[in-house]
Amino acid sequence: MQVKNLEISFNKKGGQKPPLKSVKMIKTRIAESVALS
Repeated sequence: MQVKNLEISFNKKGGQKPPLKSVKMIKTRIAESVALS
């Protein structure tokens, strides 16, 4: 859900999808923070 919201805000700002690499990094970051908490 968080990732989707990030992608949507990206689309609104830049008018284009963020590179797949950064999306993967964001997803990994969220997964890590969820695992830690």
